[in-house]
Order: sequence, then C-alpha cells, then structure tokens
Amino acid sequence: MATFIADHEAEWKDGGRQSEQWTNSLTAYAVPIIGKLLVRDISTTHVLQILEQPADAKQPKGPKLWHAKNPTADRVRNRIELIWAWAKSRGFCLEHSLPYLRDRTEHHAAVAVKDMPALMARVRTVDSTVARALEFALLTLARTKEVCGATGGEVNLEERVWVVPAERMKAGKEYTVVLSDAAIELLQALPQGNAEGFMVPGRKPQTCIAENSMLALLKRQLGEKATVHGTVRASFRTWSADHTEFAHEVAEMALAHTIKNKVEAAYRRGQMVEHRLPMMNSYAAFLAGAEARGGNVVPISAGMAA
Repeated sequence: MATFIADHEAEWKDGGRQSEQWTNSLTAYAVPIIGKLLVRDISTTHVLQILEQPADAKQPKGPKLWHAKNPTADRVRNRIELIWAWAKSRGFCLEHSLPYLRDRTEHHAAVAVKDMPALMARVRTVDSTVARALEFALLTLARTKEVCGATGGEVNLEERVWVVPAERMKAGKEYTVVLSDAAIELLQALPQGNAEGFMVPGRKPQTCIAENSMLALLKRQLGEKATVHGTVRASFRTWSADHTEFAHEVAEMALAHTIKNKVEAAYRRGQMVEHRLPMMNSYAAFLAGAEARGGNVVPISAGMAA
C-alpha cells in the first residue's frame, strides 16, 4: 500500500489529500484484515471480509460496512482493486476478480426530476467556488472526486472534452467527458485556478475543494435532503430513461458505466462527441428550464407534468 501511494503522489498533485485519504481508509478497514499478508496471498474472500466487517469495531453485531457506510466501502474496494492491478503489472500477484456487492436496502437520495431545473437555478445564484463545482458536476454527470481534483490541463475546449485520469475514476480507467455548450461556457467564465491548476481550488494554497463541500452546500445552504451522487447522476438517469428517446447505451456511457456488449464498439472514443453531445446539450437545456425529447427542446411546462 505504502509503495503504491508513494508511486502515485506525484500524479495526484492535491497537496497530499488523496494520499491521506487512501492511507486513512485502508488503514482503518483493510490493514486489520490483510495488512500482514503478501499481495499474492490476498483473495476475494479477504476482500469480502473487509466489506462485510462491522462498520463500527465497537459494535461487532452492528450493521456491516457495506450497508452502513456504502460510499466508504465502495472507495476501499476500488482502492484495493487499483493496488491489485498495479501489483499484477509488476509481477507481484496473479489477476484477481473482486466481488461487487450491491446494497439493496439503501439508495442515493435524489432530487425529483421535475425539480431539477429549479435546483440548478438556485445553485447558479450562489456565488462560491463550491457552487460552480456543483454546477459543473450537474452539467457533466461527474462524481464528486472527479470534479474536486479537476485541473485545467485535463480539458480541451476545442475538442469539447474533459479527460479524467484513471486514479480519480471509480473503475480505475481513464474516462472522457463530453462537454455541453453550457459546460464550456461555465469553464470559460471560471477564474484561473491556483498554482496547482485546480479548476475549483480550495481555500488553502495548492489544494482543491474538499470532497464533502458540495454535499454541505446541497444540504445546508440549499436545504436538500438528497446526496450529490443522487442529484447529479440518478436524476439524470431517470430523465434520460423516462423523458427522452436517447439510447440507453449513450446514457450509460455518459455516466461512465461499462457497456459489455457489441454496442460499445459503436460508441468508441472517436464517435463520442457525435453521439453524446446532443444528449448533454439537451440535458443542459432541461436544467435551464426546458425539456428535451431525443434532441428536441420544448418548454418544461409543456413537456412534463408536475
């Protein structure tokens, strides 16, 4: 673990925040179970033990980590997978397939689709770096971690793309976000980031905003009970599935979900803008107060029942 983190600190460039988060989460939940094992001796059984351990060590019969702290468990699992892949590339172990657990009892609370334009309007009235980060997340469907660590060097306005490096992606693979007209306008209006190039810099020098800052804005200042993940991603998925004619595969790619069938080849990187830009522009228009149906934008009052 320590060697992996040391190898990646130079890439993360966030003032040590990711290194600290990796160390703290793995030390708390993984090290007690696999800390004394060689990488090649760690199995999926061990990972299941990590994910299914009590969330609170003082309550051995309490709820499991995966149920009580689902986002934390998901990050721990993803970090173990990245370390495994790194170790495999260096010949330290064989390939493993990590277990995916799905919490069937808890879901990310989301804002109702019909209320999303009003929420976006309220976000845009808040004059703060965190509000611009949340606005950018809404326009790109990106996860909190992806937005918080974003740098200007990852964006190509001419090609209308934002390339998120593998270390900030949940799946551990580089991902390209297609930027709508509204997203580009937002980026062009942002002041220059700090010395580290963060698009949404934190208060301290050489840092980005804290990962919980958008949630705090959503709950405390905007009064929403929803999570950032549910508001940004689940609400979009409901909109695309129930209120538009955009292809399911295109929406899944916009959410950085893996498509395991022949359609994936048809939407390879060379065709991303062509297939995804109309949808992202339509969603941006919907958030601005209009609804899009397969590319045709109509006033929201005429297109969606309250």
